Amino acid sequence: MVRALAGWPGGAEQSLSYPRGVFDDVHLTPEDGRAVAVFTAEANIRDALADAVSFHVQRHFQTDVLEAEKVLQLRKAGVLADRLDEFRGVEGRAQVRLNADAVRLIIEAVMGYRSERDVESYQSPEERVRLALMGELIDPLFDLLAEIDRADQVLAAQSYRR
Repeated sequence: MVRALAGWPGGAEQSLSYPRGVFDDVHLTPEDGRAVAVFTAEANIRDALADAVSFHVQRHFQTDVLEAEKVLQLRKAGVLADRLDEFRGVEGRAQVRLNADAVRLIIEAVMGYRSERDVESYQSPEERVRLALMGELIDPLFDLLAEIDRADQVLAAQSYRR
């Protein structure tokens, strides 16, 4: 699978293989000095990621008092959850835009969701499917993060030369 590094001199391309149907149309584009991965994802993937981030927001930020840094993290996580959830119930593919920080948050959320929810007790069939899908997304998410981080390094080097 080849994804173009859109908007960068030389039109460099690189390839990473993801499981079929997962992040299979990723394009990296610069936005505000950072690399952003733009791709379409099926409803089940978007829903699973949104569920994980929402769960993370509920668990991670449940406290009486939040310090300023935690408030900013909560806002960013809430915005990400809302963006992922924007097309809930819409069949087919919808666009997803993620920078490295968002992918890191999603990885943390997915791993946290699975560690808390993937237990030996009864899970509904829907929950088992969601947990299995999240398990299949972890490696591709780490691959996507590596790809975005490399693109961020290219952008940083290009802005340094100017």
